[in-house]
Order: sequence, then C-alpha cells, then structure tokens
Amino acid sequence: MLKQFLSCRRICCNRKARVFHPPANTQFSHEITTNSHSPEKISDDIAVQYLTAINQYRFQLGFSALKLSDELTSRALQRAMELSMRDQLDTSDPTILIFHNEPIGETVLACQSPVRSGSDITEYIHDELANDMKTDQTVKKRYTPILNPDCRYVGFGLVRNEEKAKDFVVIYYYPIYKSDEQ
Repeated sequence: MLKQFLSCRRICCNRKARVFHPPANTQFSHEITTNSHSPEKISDDIAVQYLTAINQYRFQLGFSALKLSDELTSRALQRAMELSMRDQLDTSDPTILIFHNEPIGETVLACQSPVRSGSDITEYIHDELANDMKTDQTVKKRYTPILNPDCRYVGFGLVRNEEKAKDFVVIYYYPIYKSDEQ
C-alpha cells in the first residue's frame, strides 16, 4: 500500500465515539486501470474502490453496506476542487454541511499524488483508527463511515493538483446520527 499516506492531514467533524474491533483481513488490492486524466473519471474509479473497501469493513462489523450518493459525490468533488485550487485544507462551514435538512459529516485529506486506489484511503483510515485505539486515544469522529451503523450514504471527491503533486480527497457521509438523536 502507499506509504505516502503517512504524511496525510485530515480534518473531520464531530461524532459520538463507538467501540471498534479491527477486521482481521485488511488486504485489498483494487488498482485503478483507467488511462483517463479526467478528474471525474479518476474520482469515480477511486470512489468505487473506496466504497467496496469500506463496505468490506462494515460487513465484518455486521453493518449494512453504504451507497454512493450522486448528490453527495458531486458536492464532494466540487469541495475537493476548491481545496485543490487554494492548496489548503480546512473544514467547511457547518451551515453548508446540510443534506435533506440534516447535517452531514465531512472528512478531508491531502496526500502526495497520485492516490492510486480507493482501498488505500480506506486502509489508511483503518490504520489510523487502530493506532488511536492502541494508544488509548478517543475514537475520533473521522471514522464515522466505518463505525456508524446508521450511516447509509457517502459522497467521494478526489482532485489531483498536478502543480503541487497533491491529491485532495473529500468524503461526505450521511446521516451522521439517527434522526431521533438530534
């Protein structure tokens, strides 16, 4: 897997912590086989791989599979483009993190280019989670797509900044909690 993810920086929204037991098998080998340089095509390929890998973790936890939302994906791609143009990571204003009149979660990454596989991103998130658990750190909110059984939809956007040799990844997820917990 890509060692360059060790230098990734992530900013995420708040969530309730949940107990997690890492899956035994973390070997995912989905590689992009496209020759397309289109940001949408690259992002689409990696999004499918990310979704497949995240759903394998969720399956091992007994959670239902996530679905890729076209609307959330479009918004995530737009947000990744914005971050790439500014060459800067920051969280979105919470007032725009709304989907179907409810808040959505956001995970933002910037990694050395190129991200070759969506499963690499999932593995990186899983490894951070396992490390946080080993070092007795609170389970951070960024793990929501893996740990939240109520989460149903994700949107995934990846934009490559060739000039800075960085890939900007934005993942939106919904819902971040059950409606009755608001």
